Amino acid sequence: MKKNIPSISASLALFFTAIILLSACGPAKTITAPTATLAQSIDSSRWRFTANQVIPQYGGSRVVNGSYEVNINNNKLFVYLPYIGRADAGANTLTGKGPLDFSTDNFSLDKQQDQKGTWMIIIKPKNNSDVQSFNFTFFSNGNASLNVVMNNRSPISYTGLVEAWVSDER
Repeated sequence: MKKNIPSISASLALFFTAIILLSACGPAKTITAPTATLAQSIDSSRWRFTANQVIPQYGGSRVVNGSYEVNINNNKLFVYLPYIGRADAGANTLTGKGPLDFSTDNFSLDKQQDQKGTWMIIIKPKNNSDVQSFNFTFFSNGNASLNVVMNNRSPISYTGLVEAWVSDER
């Protein structure tokens, strides 16, 4: 039986090349604001949550492009998130606009920080018939999660990043 040495050499070369390329790339890095700046921004209600994954109650999760967000700044709430889920009888489905695409200055906000620096924030819009509450969890490293409790629709969750709001664009 004849051994195929060039084939083995080529396979080994390809294997080592792949290892070198993977080690050169390194792990992905997330750029976040320093912990003190982020905590101060959250405490003063000037922050932006950017969704990178949608987790509907039914079906699989989906990665989104990063243009979906929730901003709170100057006592105004701006929400632009995708909704994937079931609408029950009574849901306002004829507007042509998503249930999580609105802005308001009429809402209540409750926030608490635990000993590890994790923030729990509950926002309840008062003039939106679709949303009962936004339940945020902000971690000190900038990662975040959001659970949205809806009226007449299935709940939905998101994961993403929180960052300090530094602009007065809106």
